[in-house]
Amino acid sequence: MGVMTCTSSTIFNYPPEIIYDFVSNPSNWGRTYAGSSGLPPGQNLSLPLKVGDVWTEKVALPNNTYHPQWVLEIADRGRKFAFRQVNNIAAGEDGSGGVKGYCWITYTVEGLSANAMAPEKDEEGNLVYKQLEVKAGTLILMHGNLMHTSEANESGKGRVAFNFGVVEGTHEWLAVNYLQPYEFETEFEQLHAC
Repeated sequence: MGVMTCTSSTIFNYPPEIIYDFVSNPSNWGRTYAGSSGLPPGQNLSLPLKVGDVWTEKVALPNNTYHPQWVLEIADRGRKFAFRQVNNIAAGEDGSGGVKGYCWITYTVEGLSANAMAPEKDEEGNLVYKQLEVKAGTLILMHGNLMHTSEANESGKGRVAFNFGVVEGTHEWLAVNYLQPYEFETEFEQLHAC
């Protein structure tokens, strides 16, 4: 079985909702991925897509045309759009051929709301970060969408970091997230507001 992981990042100067609406419409995929022909003729989708919706994409490469069938797993407008392939990788139009494998594609939209200011950049186009110094033992809480960085620790003293993740409401914690429950635990502790 084939497993492939690929990560890329792109910065767009549009609000997250606009980016989400574009990438969550399979008819647009041919505009950003040269191999995709989008939806095969005759396939109509009701937009916006909802979790559980299934569709087929036509991918036309020089030596092969195949038809991945996708199911929508996460639809959180302006934040995350994730889908996985349910047929064999590189399967033909009739579902035959291809190889068993695992393909999961996630678009995580991290960006500015329509009212926010664009991030500051230097003359070379690199993001400019504002330095924040705190006393040892200070707790810093950051929203998951806050772009941040940390310089290398060259002090000879250890630096302790604690990652604390929170999922709101009825959202589920993804199995592909690098933070997972401790061994022999099946889920994280549930927190409830009073």
